[in-house]
Amino acid sequence: MESSDKNIRVPTRYLSKLSAVMLWLLLIILPAMAGKIIFSAAIGMEKQLENSRIRQKLSIELQKYSTVLDPREWLRNALHSKKFDELVTRLYEGKPVLEDYKKHPFLGQMPDFTESTSTDVEKFSQYFQSFVGIRPDVLLVMGKDGTDCGWQLSQTFKTQQSDEKIRQNLAQAWQVLSMRLASQSNSLQPGGKLFADELELSKILGIFDTVSTGLKIAAEHFSTHTNAEIFVSLFPVPDNNGRFDRRFVLAAVSITSLNPEFMLKKACKSLTNMVLEHSFGHTKQQLLPFYSEEDGKLSLIGSTPESFRKLAWKHIQSGKQPLAIKVSEKKLSGFFRNKISTANMSLLLYVMIATWIMAGIRIGRFRSFQRIDRLVAAGLFAAILMPLSGATWLGICYLNTRKHLEAENTINWMQNTLYTRDSAIKLQLARNVLFRNLFATIIADMPPSEIKDLNRRLGFLAPESNGVIKPKSVQLTSKIESYVIYHPELDDIIGVNNHRSKISETPHLFFGSPAREALLQLGAMNHIAPDKVRQMINKTQYTMGFLDNVIDNKLVSKVFAEEKSSVLNTVSIRREQLTAAFWKGPANSIKGISILHTTNSSWHTDFYKMLKAGMVKQQYSYNGYRIFFHIFLRHSYNSRQLSEQYKHSQAPENFALGGIRELAEALCSFGDTARINNLDAAPPHLICAGPAANGDVWVMAIAEPENSATLLSGTGLLVCLVFLAILTSLVLARGLSLVLLRPISAFEEAVSEMGRQNFNFSLQIKNGDEFDQLGDSFNNFSRKLYEKAKLSQLVSRNVLDAISSADGQTLKPGGSRVEASILFADLRGFTTIAEQNPPEAVVSMLNDYFSLMAECIERHGGLIDKLIGDAIQAVFYAHENDNCAECAVKAGLEMRISLSAFNNQRKAQGLFTIDNGVGICTGSVICGRVGSEYGMLDATISGSLVNRAANLESLSKHGVSSKVFIDEATS
Repeated sequence: MESSDKNIRVPTRYLSKLSAVMLWLLLIILPAMAGKIIFSAAIGMEKQLENSRIRQKLSIELQKYSTVLDPREWLRNALHSKKFDELVTRLYEGKPVLEDYKKHPFLGQMPDFTESTSTDVEKFSQYFQSFVGIRPDVLLVMGKDGTDCGWQLSQTFKTQQSDEKIRQNLAQAWQVLSMRLASQSNSLQPGGKLFADELELSKILGIFDTVSTGLKIAAEHFSTHTNAEIFVSLFPVPDNNGRFDRRFVLAAVSITSLNPEFMLKKACKSLTNMVLEHSFGHTKQQLLPFYSEEDGKLSLIGSTPESFRKLAWKHIQSGKQPLAIKVSEKKLSGFFRNKISTANMSLLLYVMIATWIMAGIRIGRFRSFQRIDRLVAAGLFAAILMPLSGATWLGICYLNTRKHLEAENTINWMQNTLYTRDSAIKLQLARNVLFRNLFATIIADMPPSEIKDLNRRLGFLAPESNGVIKPKSVQLTSKIESYVIYHPELDDIIGVNNHRSKISETPHLFFGSPAREALLQLGAMNHIAPDKVRQMINKTQYTMGFLDNVIDNKLVSKVFAEEKSSVLNTVSIRREQLTAAFWKGPANSIKGISILHTTNSSWHTDFYKMLKAGMVKQQYSYNGYRIFFHIFLRHSYNSRQLSEQYKHSQAPENFALGGIRELAEALCSFGDTARINNLDAAPPHLICAGPAANGDVWVMAIAEPENSATLLSGTGLLVCLVFLAILTSLVLARGLSLVLLRPISAFEEAVSEMGRQNFNFSLQIKNGDEFDQLGDSFNNFSRKLYEKAKLSQLVSRNVLDAISSADGQTLKPGGSRVEASILFADLRGFTTIAEQNPPEAVVSMLNDYFSLMAECIERHGGLIDKLIGDAIQAVFYAHENDNCAECAVKAGLEMRISLSAFNNQRKAQGLFTIDNGVGICTGSVICGRVGSEYGMLDATISGSLVNRAANLESLSKHGVSSKVFIDEATS
């Protein structure tokens, strides 16, 4: 037994001399430690609350990508369209803009087209690519003369027109544009807003509508060349004298050509700020969004918007992982670090000042405190100060946390109530559909003579009319935008509401031919003259053939299949619906078809009446909050903007939050939902917003506390916490008498040494009381732990059990017979392996091999008795296992499986592989101590069973289906 290398002694001072130290520990150190724990808990609670706010902020930031990654909006942002629009407005007003033009991020460095046209076209294409990530699919340079014109077309947009024809068209387009600039007006007649040779330019772009002469960025069209959207931008190129008609550049980009990774890179860069960092990459994470924390900084990994994922699908098809967006804190906020540092410094300063005062009292510097009552008062104050401060802070944090939890509950309620607003609006939409169906039923019963006069009677316009006719039915015109009627005996009848200059071409253009075909197939033309029917068929087939590449057959089928149901018009860029109805005659025969065309605002007049009448509730009181629901109509063309008829409700005048429209615009542009907790703002409020009525409406709920005093409803709990702190301090003062427990510090140090795995020490109490006996027991315990710790590194468990035996024969030879299963495993060709490989590699392999096999054996209740070179001798005791033979067999099979995986791993690393065999026998063995009574001893198992297991192992090398051999008793 080694001698102790450390003696722990209690200072041999009198009890009265140690009382000051005990008081210092109990009244200063321990309260300071308690205060630190409470402060840490309070700071941790605040940190959790702040993390919740940051998570909300990250979520809002992620929602911005639904707008930022919209192809048209992204292109406008990439080319700095906002500043461009301001320049164009001032340009049409005749104001000087040349200096601002040169400062524009995109226009200012654009090629000035002073070199050859082909060179400048190539320069502009490369310059455009630096901003957008791709070259324009269509690039047209328009000049006064044909020699000033140039173009560059991608393979998809190659045209059959001759070069001379293209130059002529571009020169004509320049004439129109220069005349418009000369007029210094953006309010022109319809003809002045279109190119003179509009069809030729439209053919190049593959669009049916016309390109506007207005200078703009990313005007959206549909191109038949790509069967996708195309974005057309028109820029002026000025000369040094400030004239902006020297050149005009038209650059068009197809949505199918956009580079998703470039778009993400630019979007992330634009959204990164001082607080949050935006990045993107590929992810294998399936469940998104996903929050993570690295070095105390929160991050949110989210998927890209649905529309963008379709755009980026070609990356996934090429074998890459899906693109994802990561929003994270740019740097760890110093707020909590400062709080922790401040709390630690305060505690340290408190301990130093309190120790200095106590030392001064002890040596007699502060004689006024020498009286016992003052000493006790000072001690109580020292004991209460830190716990009381921490408890107060923790109570405040609890109240704040509870306040925000109640706020989240309120936001959840607001979101659920928002769904009821959605149901109310959808109900009104259903009423409008019913109204349109009734209208279709009424006109279906009209004779042809009355149908001819329908537009005049209803106050609608014929498409060729330019006059303004006052509607005779305001209720009808508020519910129907336009209609088309197809009747075998009449020409197509088109009625248009008077607030539009012309009807949308969608119903008539895309549904005319299918409607006539349906009338023919349903027998509505059986009574018509064959010549007229043949003429109608020829017209229908010609039109259908012409529109075969652009017509949306799914939409046509859906409109006719879902008769009298409102169907979203996916062909139009407006938010509008189509409702078709078949006119039935006698015996359910079909005599005509009507298609009604409405916008997303067709319901708002009637719904406003419902709001005004109080049929739809908007103001609520819930959970101590006053809540008001604002209802907005989304823009017909841009779902991320609100219509001018934005609000069909009036908030009470005393509702504190202002700028409702601006706030709703911002939230709508960010994404589809918003949950914002602004209780720390002035005034405090909560916001919950989201779409309704299939996205046609934006509903925003705002909640304000009805009484801020209710947020302090937990004051009673705070008082209880303070009282508990004071009571604890009084108990602590009462415990000053426990200074008699002087040796506790020695035991604490001993336990600390044991915690550091240092068992080689001896407690020397020598106090003359029960602590002496406890110290002796502690020393005896530590000695056994020390011995066991040393032996456990060298011997098997059999040896440890023998040493720990309490039978008095610990160190004498002997043993007992027990039932067990013996497992013997040996490596094949180990001598050859040792000769062919470096010793370091062999030892490394053995260490890994033994570790792996030991896990398999111990997992099934066995223990390793010996390691004999490269062999393993293990035992499975019957008294420790329900079925020792079964456990041994399972262990042997698992050893073989684990060895296979072990070899596969080594093969992958370019290392040599190994093989082994296993032999298992079951029976009785001698378990005990073997050796000289006064010499070397070994605790092991012995008997013929061990030899049989070794023999079976040597025979296992002949095994075919298995390398695990067992005897009959084991089976």
